[in-house]
Amino acid sequence: MDVTTILIYGIGAVFTAFTLMFVFYAVKNTRRLLGGIGNSLRAVGAGCFLLMVVTGAVGIFGSLNTNPLVLAFWGLGLAAILAGGVVRLRAIQGTRNISALKVLITFRDAKLHLIGIIILVLSIPVFLIDMLLPTYDWLSVVTVAGFAAAFGFMTAGERILYGESKKLPTLKSEERRLLRKELQILGARLDLTNVYLASLSVVSGEKPLRMILDQCSEEEPVLLEGYKFTFPKLHFEPLAKNMGLIHPREKEQTIFRTFASIDSKILVSYERLLSPQRVVEVMDKTLRDSLKTHGEILHDYVLPQILFKLMLQPMLMKCKRETVALAKERLGALVRTGPSAMYSGVLELLAAVVAEKKLKTYRMAEPIISALKIEPDGRVDLSDVYRELSPIAPDERKSRAITAFATVLRTVYPEVERDLGHRQAGEIFAKTSSRVFSEFPELYKTTMENLPKEMRQRFSKVK
Repeated sequence: MDVTTILIYGIGAVFTAFTLMFVFYAVKNTRRLLGGIGNSLRAVGAGCFLLMVVTGAVGIFGSLNTNPLVLAFWGLGLAAILAGGVVRLRAIQGTRNISALKVLITFRDAKLHLIGIIILVLSIPVFLIDMLLPTYDWLSVVTVAGFAAAFGFMTAGERILYGESKKLPTLKSEERRLLRKELQILGARLDLTNVYLASLSVVSGEKPLRMILDQCSEEEPVLLEGYKFTFPKLHFEPLAKNMGLIHPREKEQTIFRTFASIDSKILVSYERLLSPQRVVEVMDKTLRDSLKTHGEILHDYVLPQILFKLMLQPMLMKCKRETVALAKERLGALVRTGPSAMYSGVLELLAAVVAEKKLKTYRMAEPIISALKIEPDGRVDLSDVYRELSPIAPDERKSRAITAFATVLRTVYPEVERDLGHRQAGEIFAKTSSRVFSEFPELYKTTMENLPKEMRQRFSKVK
């Protein structure tokens, strides 16, 4: 057995192992991640490459001419992998307005997949020429080595996504000797943000995190001036030093606004790489850990995420796009026409007019509802909501966020229920809200007060 034959068998075994691993991770990620169809196509493509290997082996050891089948499986596999990559890329782009080039050069898993696909494409002429040669030579070694390298890079990218989709982040709160309340708030916000940064870093690498922080430092230069970032952690000391440059009345608002901007951008990037469902899982775990560690100091900050991302978004994302569009239309009508759109009948509206409290509730909720952005697939964007809340005092923030959520819920839930059915809609709401209502009794009370009688009866057992 000559050297080229030994190399062909050895590298071929590596190629086969990488291909099997790629299929495993692609199948696992199909249901977990955004662009699942793309992952499925890539798994099918890898399967075709495996069939190509098996068919080639049968031809060698069985003295059969299997070259036409080898070429067919190779062509199908290459087409499926290329198509899967395009579908996955478009799915990531579809979550937000981001260019394909930016996705490919920014995110680590996308770069690894791109390198693998480039190697596969470059191997096309080499493979076709090699198929015309009757015996093993160094061209065959180069061909198989190219396949092995391509699937090695793509498997590494898929493994990164699999590992991140399986692992939930853990909050690591630093011990700090804090004397002033604003520094306690700063530390609590920073601990939460660092969890998000660490979670995103697993799949993105360092560059996207620095891009986010640089952009936010331009928006909030006072607090983030000279910030210190050691991948993947934003440091406390420079920010605490900058607090001395902020007017006492504006310190808390600046902290709220700055970290809301950072966290929103991190979560958007997370949705681009993984999926909205994965973001909900990460947020749920992180927010629960943060509340246990820091308590009420975080209530006003995490409430909008809990209400609209953890409770409202899962229901909307289960609905058809037409239902989401109708829900948005009803919210738009509520904002345009005022309190009359909140009530289903004349008698209920007259009762609300008499009860000034009802109208006051609406006036508190309207700016938050106007700032709420709902995407066609049901995802909720809170960037403008946080900007609307930032100038308001913490206690008032909680009150307005809760009343806005109650108003939104009473407006869109009937559409959700018509789409999903009474049982499924109720199960989703009960699953997401039972823990939240137990941790925030005032949320349960205010939500019930702003729901119609039939909805109050329906949700009365959720708590």
